[in-house]
Amino acid sequence: MATATGQECSPLTFRVSVGDKSRLHQLRPRGQGSCRTLLGMAVKVEMHNTGDLELQRDVVASVEHILSDRPGEWRVLIVGSQGSDRWEMKIFGPNAFERSYTLERSSGEHAPQRIAALVNRIVS
Repeated sequence: MATATGQECSPLTFRVSVGDKSRLHQLRPRGQGSCRTLLGMAVKVEMHNTGDLELQRDVVASVEHILSDRPGEWRVLIVGSQGSDRWEMKIFGPNAFERSYTLERSSGEHAPQRIAALVNRIVS
């Protein structure tokens, strides 16, 4: 997607999986303001076996917002378990940054705002 200034903007791409179904989603920047926000970043968020698609969209948007102003390429992987209420979250970033965290539903850690706050604390 090209802006009015001729700069090229890439859409943010993420994969959402529920059970055996997987779908690729793209958030496309609109207007110059959004494009400027996306130009300096590369964020990839993957969620597998976490259930509700609306919740997944909210989590992806929250994580993207937290990492959008950080330089470098970031990847966040969240994998749910059908046998428990725990999700494993892994964050990969520039300069070999790698962190893991277990999100527990019973502690309210599946809420998008809570995940965003945890990501922010982990990468700060």
